[in-house]
Amino acid sequence: MNEVFFNKNKFIGPKTITKKCGRGGKGSKVLNTLSLSTQSQCLITVECEHGQREVRWNRRYQLCKKCAISAGVFNTSPKGRNITWGDKISAAKKGIKATEAHKKALSIAQYGIEEEDWSGFYHKSEIAKIRDSIEYREFRTLVLQRDNFTCQLTGKRGNLTVHHIVGVSSDPSRILDSTNAITLHEDVHLAFHSYFSNKKNTLDQFNEFKELLLKGEIEY
Repeated sequence: MNEVFFNKNKFIGPKTITKKCGRGGKGSKVLNTLSLSTQSQCLITVECEHGQREVRWNRRYQLCKKCAISAGVFNTSPKGRNITWGDKISAAKKGIKATEAHKKALSIAQYGIEEEDWSGFYHKSEIAKIRDSIEYREFRTLVLQRDNFTCQLTGKRGNLTVHHIVGVSSDPSRILDSTNAITLHEDVHLAFHSYFSNKKNTLDQFNEFKELLLKGEIEY
């Protein structure tokens, strides 16, 4: 048969294969290899410049590891993707406890800047750390359960979020205070912050927004 190539793989198997079929593997069926379904699990033999290997038909397009590296892709699907700096850093740090100097060097290399232009590591604020904590997830679940997983201004269910009545930027100490939180539909929540911004929010703002929403003067 004529040579058939899948990416860098050359198919060198037989033109037809005999496949067992029937209950208990009894009987057989002769199949034309190139007419196999896309998801076929039949084994075929392929060859590239680095040698031969046996693969499933549905994986025929995949490159060997060396071919994938030379092609500039990490995975072996037909589309592939480029190797990123994040991939390189992850590989470099694998199994190694990096020192601060090593982390700094990786950060500088990642952004392609000179050492004197490096502004230092990004550090999460205390508020951001709390929002990523288990305590915050428990607080959010508590508020949603208390409000019966329903928007308290529209009665809608689904696509809900927890809104702080007195904004966290106004009083950070109330970030985990369930009495300062209410369940809102995400669109309503977005409409509130579009109207009042997301800084220094107050109870008066919330009451004003609620009144305007009920009058139909604010759309969401």
